[in-house]
Amino acid sequence: MVLVKIASHKPLIIGCVYHPPNADQTTSIEYIEETNSRLTPKPPNANLIVTGDLYKLPVENLFQQFGLRNLVDFITREDFKLDLVLTNVAEYESPTKLAPIANNDHCCFLINGVQYHRSNYTKVTKRIVTPERKKRSHQHI
Repeated sequence: MVLVKIASHKPLIIGCVYHPPNADQTTSIEYIEETNSRLTPKPPNANLIVTGDLYKLPVENLFQQFGLRNLVDFITREDFKLDLVLTNVAEYESPTKLAPIANNDHCCFLINGVQYHRSNYTKVTKRIVTPERKKRSHQHI
């Protein structure tokens, strides 16, 4: 998992997890919980994205603990929904399913979110008035 800090935005924690079919579920869940807890800034105001092949991993506790939801609502490999995107970012929408890349048998997906546009800048001009300039301006009156 990685913590990304961008000026004027909430910190973003991104994690990619592979949970093998025969791996211990408790170990994988504890790893996600502990890593997120270590990376989450205080106060906990970070956006969080955890994605990957989470085969049969019980992620429901993560939903409650970190306020996450799963964005993937379709089959991602053969007849299974293995690949998930768990996030607390409300602006993210359901992903678009894409074809697998190269010889991979897992589909890819694209997550759409809100685009932030730069605000219109207001040009600010400033005039510095010095005592010398004041004298000259009074002389012209």
